[in-house]
Amino acid sequence: MVATDSPGGIWGPWGYVEAPFEENFTEQNGGATGTYNGGYDLPQAEVEWAIAVSPVADVWVDKSFSPSSATPGDTVTITLRFENAGSLPAEDVVLTDTLPAGLVNPTWAYWTSNGLTVTRRTGTTYTWDLPDLAWMEWGLITVTAQVDSSLDWPKESTLSNNAAIGTSTLEQYQVPELLNTDAENLTVYGPDLVITKTLVTSGTLFNGSWVTFAINYSNAGQAIATNVLITDALSANFVNASYSSVGATVNTTGSISYTWRIEDLSPTEGGMITITGVLSSGLSAGQKTDECPGALLKAIFDAMP
Repeated sequence: MVATDSPGGIWGPWGYVEAPFEENFTEQNGGATGTYNGGYDLPQAEVEWAIAVSPVADVWVDKSFSPSSATPGDTVTITLRFENAGSLPAEDVVLTDTLPAGLVNPTWAYWTSNGLTVTRRTGTTYTWDLPDLAWMEWGLITVTAQVDSSLDWPKESTLSNNAAIGTSTLEQYQVPELLNTDAENLTVYGPDLVITKTLVTSGTLFNGSWVTFAINYSNAGQAIATNVLITDALSANFVNASYSSVGATVNTTGSISYTWRIEDLSPTEGGMITITGVLSSGLSAGQKTDECPGALLKAIFDAMP
């Protein structure tokens, strides 16, 4: 490419240059070196990195989440940085960042290098009209929101969020390209409830045998599990039942077919419920424990995080 005298200046590795430097300089780009003498009379020179251009705008946006991961109820901040890297003022600049479902109670604030006003379009979350941006003028918008704690979040999920900026002014892209869009993800970690039920009693069982089951439960996720219920629908053949528990506090809410309400479980927290009763019927003589009817091993774990 050829660098020439041009009212619009030149486009180099630093972006738009309105006039050559007054001092000698050497620039390398892809192994090529170009050296120019001082003054504003730039000689014709074959280089790989510069080209004559007319004034143009070049708006771009960059966004980030802080923190990049969260749990239900946490507060997160989205930061949007915008700028005009072109020499021509960018007019009618619009920035859009639509919040993903799962983020609630949003608020926003802004700052601009030229001190001018950013206006949110009524009824949007969010589309903003930005002030006209001269060369290298820039600004920040921060959006603060909360991860909705009323939703039933899985163990791990990803919220994708996209931002886009545009202008009515003619744009030219730089090399490397400054993007008009940017996307970031927020990872939301929910609770991960785990339950097992095992037959503790060993040996051969007969009608009238005392039997003990153990229910072990825990929260293997990274978020607190709330409104936790454990239900164990006991078989009609299992009578004179009683239970004991260790670990998290449990409260019985049902009758002989037990339903327990468990206290909120922090990550790694759990406990064990032991049920003891008598087999009144339903087993053939000599039937072994690993052949017990499936109804005796039924446990249901339900949680509304």
